[in-house]
Amino acid sequence: MTCPPYSPTPEYTEKMMKEYLSALIMIYDIQSSEKERPLRKRFRKDVAKIEREMFLDGYYKAFGMACGPCNLCRECTLSYPCKYEDFARPSMEACGIDVYQTLSNVGYQLKVVRDYEDGCKFCSMILIE
Repeated sequence: MTCPPYSPTPEYTEKMMKEYLSALIMIYDIQSSEKERPLRKRFRKDVAKIEREMFLDGYYKAFGMACGPCNLCRECTLSYPCKYEDFARPSMEACGIDVYQTLSNVGYQLKVVRDYEDGCKFCSMILIE
């Protein structure tokens, strides 16, 4: 389970982040809100797959953070273990990370989506050490 209150707390995240020197930030550009759900699901799985590849390449502390609420199930049963534990990852927001500031720190200006017709960005991060 990855959404609050089951995600790492901001205090834990801050402590954990001190263990990492690098991160891979991934941004998906979503053109239409009608395709958001299946793309968010695919993006969450991509983060987990890339994290696994990094782990197998020797980065044993690789830790992926997806974007937004988990949508692997239509409705979470809150049962343990998670049905999709291979792909479930907490989001940066759920861990207390300011996504806008994080992206700004690396030179990317994320804009607020003002309308459902506007495209949006899905932003995720894999911590690497």
